[in-house]
Amino acid sequence: MCPYLITDTTIAGGTGTPLTYGIDMVYDSLRCDNVHFEECESAIHINGIGNHVLINVTGQDTVTNVVEIHEDFAGTLLTLGCSRRGATNLIKDNRVGGVGTISYDLSFYQIDPEPPVTLGANLAGGTFDGGSDTPATTFCYGVSSIARNSTGDYTVTLSRPGTSAFSFSVQANSNTQGGSVDCNLVGSSTVKLVNRGPANGGVAGSPTNANEIHFTVARCA
Repeated sequence: MCPYLITDTTIAGGTGTPLTYGIDMVYDSLRCDNVHFEECESAIHINGIGNHVLINVTGQDTVTNVVEIHEDFAGTLLTLGCSRRGATNLIKDNRVGGVGTISYDLSFYQIDPEPPVTLGANLAGGTFDGGSDTPATTFCYGVSSIARNSTGDYTVTLSRPGTSAFSFSVQANSNTQGGSVDCNLVGSSTVKLVNRGPANGGVAGSPTNANEIHFTVARCA
């Protein structure tokens, strides 16, 4: 991928004949500073793998989207101080599970497939259905696999390991009314979750399947 640098200019289509894309980046990386767009359906369109940094990019009322993200985009995006300036949308995200359309200004916006690893950062999390032998994820990030070992007993393998089992803090809950979820760290990349039914006489309930289990894994060391 070749990096492209575009600064201090205006890119515009013709009056009444707007450009489909002012800049179309496919499998390349873009650094764009202080660039204004006019007469474009989408000022900047990004697709494929690439790392993009946009600073003070603006549109006009003849621009529909300042940034449009293709459904197959798998790179990184950082915007700083970008604004619509009359454009309809700041971001149009066509990815499945993306943010959709953002029709207001944000001083900072970021897409990064890998979550940050600073202390306190959420490294993994999501929701899965534990009612079958092969748990289905509703939404998850930072996870390479989820397995059900036995009734109510699940193993979550993280996509990025820590330095030890003490690197993480785990929290979880489920839709088992009156129940609880035990969270145990196993090694440097594995979390074990045990969903239990309601307590009986003050004693924790037996493991039970749940069709909705939520969890987060944060870095603590």
